Amino acid sequence: MSRQVRTMAGGVDFAKTYAELGVAPDCGLVAFKQAYRRRVAELHPDRPAVRPRNPDVLIALNLGYAAVLEFHRGQGRLPGAPVPAGGANTASTLDPRQRPQPRPQAQAAAGSRVVTSPSPSPAAKGAERRVPRMRVLLLPVLLVVAAIWRWLPVSDPPSAAAIVPGASHDTVASALVHAQLGMDRRTVVTLMGEPVARDAGDAHWIYGPSWMHFECDRLADWYSSPLRPLRVGSPRPAPDDMARREAGATCIPGGNSARHRIHGES
Repeated sequence: MSRQVRTMAGGVDFAKTYAELGVAPDCGLVAFKQAYRRRVAELHPDRPAVRPRNPDVLIALNLGYAAVLEFHRGQGRLPGAPVPAGGANTASTLDPRQRPQPRPQAQAAAGSRVVTSPSPSPAAKGAERRVPRMRVLLLPVLLVVAAIWRWLPVSDPPSAAAIVPGASHDTVASALVHAQLGMDRRTVVTLMGEPVARDAGDAHWIYGPSWMHFECDRLADWYSSPLRPLRVGSPRPAPDDMARREAGATCIPGGNSARHRIHGES
């Protein structure tokens, strides 16, 4: 064995370590490690032995193994192995698990930019999980709204001649496109169609979420919901129109004339 192999590093004789494992310096790192594991298994105190073991042998073997690995990390070869042609510290002689991995910047072409996408924050991940859950909760609500819209009675707009016999179509249509304050019940039914429900005094008519209210047999108030819009010009009568109607009233409303307030009324 060469003089270099017998050189002791930190009190460790490499030649004695190789002899204990039964390998040569040029066996390679993988074969060296395999030989070490086999020998340690043979010298382990828990394994039955034919003759008494010397614990100093296992201690010296562990020290020699650590010194060989340290030498290999610094020189790229086992102690006593021939120096590679490309130099002592080359990546080709290292254990694949010990070879340095190239950086992402080195893998990119010269002058090119490496773009990395930022990972989403925990708050963004939580929002993404909440969005599908909200969609599931909204689905039954949308189905109920669609069913109400489909089942509510909707009548076609009447012709002008049917509302005011003898009047020209253009004259009456321009005045009765929408319901107006002061209309009687018959005209409202012709324009709106029959309500879904009425109160006992026939003063409050229900059209789904919308409604109409009568006083002195005349249309006095309404609420048109976006879910079931009425044929009116605005969701509620204009304040000026309400004031003019009350000023021109010729009767005293009965006990059922109090205005009904329901949800959705402003």
